[in-house]
Amino acid sequence: MRRAVLAGGLAAVTTLVAVQSASATMVFSRFTKSGTSVWIANDNGSGQRRLATGGTNPMISSDGQTVFFQTSGRNRTDLMQVPATGGTPKPVVRRVQYGVQTISPNGAWVAVTTGPLNGAQHLTLLDVATGTVRNVATGYFYGASFSPDSTYLAYSRAGRVSFKAPNDVYVAPVSGGAARNITNDGHSAYPVWGPTQIAFSRWKLHYGPHHEQSGPAYNISVMNPDGSDRRDVTNDKVPFLLSGLTATAWSPDGTRLLTQFGGQDTTYAVGVDVATGKEHVIGPKSEFGMTGTTLTNGGMTVLGVYGPPEAIGNIVTIPWTGRRPQVLVRRAGEPFWSAP
Repeated sequence: MRRAVLAGGLAAVTTLVAVQSASATMVFSRFTKSGTSVWIANDNGSGQRRLATGGTNPMISSDGQTVFFQTSGRNRTDLMQVPATGGTPKPVVRRVQYGVQTISPNGAWVAVTTGPLNGAQHLTLLDVATGTVRNVATGYFYGASFSPDSTYLAYSRAGRVSFKAPNDVYVAPVSGGAARNITNDGHSAYPVWGPTQIAFSRWKLHYGPHHEQSGPAYNISVMNPDGSDRRDVTNDKVPFLLSGLTATAWSPDGTRLLTQFGGQDTTYAVGVDVATGKEHVIGPKSEFGMTGTTLTNGGMTVLGVYGPPEAIGNIVTIPWTGRRPQVLVRRAGEPFWSAP
């Protein structure tokens, strides 16, 4: 069986509300034969310079001053921090695991998954100003996203590791205090907090012959931050061995949602009209199509990568309509823009 590319996994690593590109800064990764590296540039790809070697999954704070990335070694992965102007990276969260990595809109908090490779993990919150970390929850996590005012963190949690395990969306105050579930159906994952609503993926299992070989099939729903007024936005019939839609980013006015469609040998970006549920493919509909990472220009421009997800494609911007992409950086991936 050929390698599966799951949109849900991509959406779980970094999710954010749309930003404006004016005076923004971009960080990205390069994968070469000699290893990985983290780079920084202007938002149009100019002024490229290397910040660190051996790193992946970079993020930059909204003020463009601080960069976070992951580095692996000695049988573990750590979250590192380095000034955008350059310097020696320092570890800020130890033993990071794949699953969640997201930064709050004000740059004050970073959420990651930590813990053992096998077994229950922790959703860990870093206070950037003090360097202190605390665990918000323990379990198995399917995405996380901060509120626009950076005071709450929404996340999806399951109690056991299985694609059939029930998971629900929770909301926790970043200052501390009890989390509460805002869904209780056991089929809610990958929340992305927008201007007024939270988008998430509701899922169901495939049925029929060999259904055990296929994971959940996702469609997009939205709800208020307290879990009220839940509404299904898309109702696609997801083919066998494909995973369907997961949310990536909102437009500033809350009318458009960037999503990713994925599954075995398939990934491409999809724009969704939140009011009508109308969808359109952004870029080519292919094995390695557009991997969208955020929206800019009032939600009318998509930042992302054309090509394989192992950071060897091209970083591009493309209009919301999905036509005429502009290449910003060649043979690079994992782009992340700061806010102006």
